[in-house]
Amino acid sequence: MPAPLGNNNGHRVNTWPAEHDEALKEYFAEGMSSSQVADALNTRFGWRTNYTRNAVIGRRIRMGIKSANPHPKGRKVAKAAAPRPWEAAGISKRQYQRRLAASRGVTLPPQPLPVSIRCDAPVSRNLALVDLEAGDCRWPHGDSPFTFCGSARAGIAYCMYHDALATGRP
Repeated sequence: MPAPLGNNNGHRVNTWPAEHDEALKEYFAEGMSSSQVADALNTRFGWRTNYTRNAVIGRRIRMGIKSANPHPKGRKVAKAAAPRPWEAAGISKRQYQRRLAASRGVTLPPQPLPVSIRCDAPVSRNLALVDLEAGDCRWPHGDSPFTFCGSARAGIAYCMYHDALATGRP
């Protein structure tokens, strides 16, 4: 007869009959998965039981039984990635692409040089906040009181010079 449900100083009382524990050990020894053990226990002991996979896993852990088949569906273990061809050759990806293209008789255009746009700093109008209009640059100047650049806006909030400073783009 199973032990009564209830509380024993904050801990749940064992409700698994000894015969169910023995069957659980037997099924795991046969290499069954936790779902299969739950189904087998419910079939074997009839309508009085309704063991779930999680109940079986919990009981197995509490009893210290190691699972013979920890991943019955055979989870795939990730393979180590093969080195990329340019890494294996010890060159950059761009150099590898150029060599590959040359070996196939394809001529690639030369790599473009970076473009640098030079923009001189505008002459600040040193406007107060209340004097700014809709198209004025909002780049702040000074510590106290603040004034603002006030040049014609090119971006969302700043003139072209201050927009380049804010975004890091030339």
